[in-house]
Amino acid sequence: MKLSTRSRYGTRLMVDMAEHYDQGPVQLGDIARRQNISVKYLEQIIIPLKKARYIESIRGPKGGHVLTRPPAEITVAEIVALLEDGASLTDCTEHAEVCERADFCPTRLVWKAASEAMFNKLKSITLADLAAKVKDNILEDVKFQTFGCVAAIAVSSIVSEMAKGKKLEDALQITRQSVAKALGGLPPNKMHCSNLGADALALAIKDYQNKHH
Repeated sequence: MKLSTRSRYGTRLMVDMAEHYDQGPVQLGDIARRQNISVKYLEQIIIPLKKARYIESIRGPKGGHVLTRPPAEITVAEIVALLEDGASLTDCTEHAEVCERADFCPTRLVWKAASEAMFNKLKSITLADLAAKVKDNILEDVKFQTFGCVAAIAVSSIVSEMAKGKKLEDALQITRQSVAKALGGLPPNKMHCSNLGADALALAIKDYQNKHH
């Protein structure tokens, strides 16, 4: 399955608004510039999000758009389900009547299980989890969504602890080698496949800097 640009860009729109949640109304033009998405496309995406009352528009010279709920109360699953017109990979998993084979088709059960697994994971991720928590150029919090072995999970955890409270420039100095040292060493075969936390952190910081400068 490929998520449509509608749900992917819609999620980016919502994450951007979450990052500026405490800063008052946000204008689409600013989001478009930070996310490199056309204003016209954002104007289309925001319509269903407003109808579903995730976003409210504020009029006036200092107007713009605001989230109607705190970022910690909005999950990625809600956004994707809204913008993909449902929480399933196939129509038959939610609406058996669309297929005459639905009652005895074994593959329908596969698509249903896959849909549930995907959306259960997305339900566990909120906008607050994805929004960068930076204040006065200092990382207040760092979170990773980690899929992998025990070593990968340990790396994500230690990178979070190493980066919290640091200035962005200092956090960029965290390397694979310094992470391995903090963990007391890693097996050679894990240095390349599991020790990717520092790389992910650097990419996230650079992305944040590009959006906010």
